[in-house]
Amino acid sequence: MSQMSQISSASKKTSILNPIKTLTGHTSCIISLKYLNDGANFASGSADYSIKIWDYEKGENIKNFTGHMSDILCLDCTSTGNTLISGSADRTIKVWSLTKKYSSACLKTMTGHLDFIWTIVLLQDNITLLSAGLDKTIKMWDITTGNLIRNLPN
Repeated sequence: MSQMSQISSASKKTSILNPIKTLTGHTSCIISLKYLNDGANFASGSADYSIKIWDYEKGENIKNFTGHMSDILCLDCTSTGNTLISGSADRTIKVWSLTKKYSSACLKTMTGHLDFIWTIVLLQDNITLLSAGLDKTIKMWDITTGNLIRNLPN
């Protein structure tokens, strides 16, 4: 049996999976998702410039964050699930409190990138954030102060 027919045969055995739940609420495409480490919730970032927090079990949108002026491209959170960080095409990083009730829960806005922020990674200390963007830079931030610690050499 040729390799191509083995692949074809294997693909016929694959079943189509149906979603367990479908959650709706964003008005444009969803670009980023992040599990919040609290055991029950996750965040979605969208081209509608908003972040939504979802209760996985109930399938409900429980919180909305607005404040970015463009697409939400990346998300990360602290290991406790109390703080969410977002990176956007508006060239800003925002730090959000997940324990406050209202969308005014933006704790910090960090600026310094000259183009879209493509990815962010929060280090294990839950304080130091790395961000990388289309401006070809990697920056290190302190999310408690919002200060830029350093630009890493490229």
